[in-house]
Amino acid sequence: EENRNVLIGMLTGLGITIMAVSNGKEALEKIRESMPDLVLMDLRMPVMDGFTALSEIRADPSTAALPVLAISASTFHQDENYVKSKGFDGFIRKPVIIHELLSQLCRFLKYTSTPEIEPSINPVKTSAGSLTSQEFKELVDKLVSEVEPLVATALKKQSIQIARQLLSLAVPVALEYNWDPFTDWVKSLQTAVDSFDITLLGKELREFGNLLANARGVADNKHGKPN
Repeated sequence: EENRNVLIGMLTGLGITIMAVSNGKEALEKIRESMPDLVLMDLRMPVMDGFTALSEIRADPSTAALPVLAISASTFHQDENYVKSKGFDGFIRKPVIIHELLSQLCRFLKYTSTPEIEPSINPVKTSAGSLTSQEFKELVDKLVSEVEPLVATALKKQSIQIARQLLSLAVPVALEYNWDPFTDWVKSLQTAVDSFDITLLGKELREFGNLLANARGVADNKHGKPN
């Protein structure tokens, strides 16, 4: 289930209709019912494994030509040629890397490339000391009320699309207050999104908790409270 949710998070917002099932038998039923354009099939599943499900797909004239990509973390099935010899159209290794997944999908699904305007942040470096006590309180309030909820959602779903929404919100805050740690965090997050790096994205999203704790500590000091 966790692996399926990660894949769904990666594909959410790309204009793809996604259907998820938990085993090969359910996959066959859903395929015959909905006739999808592409199938991502894990090789090891309960009830019916990916190899058996694929043989059923290929044996049915109505689904024989359906593109099916194998997904596996098993060392026994790391040989892509072996998997293809069993009838799969491609092989994706777990943990799934977003750019590898998209590259495989582009082989089989129609798509339109559109230019995207990504937020850019190049503010002048500013220390916390240049912000007034009230300004730093406002920054902390925005981090808690606006940024933190989207960070939690992006981390849970491992979604590049949600991370883009987070950037759209975080960049103006960073430009307005120019606090070095937050500015640097936003830049690192932007790098992760631009490169479709899910590993770096997760690292930066988890780092937000430390960043917020740091901001609260500075805010308390500015108000004369013990850290």
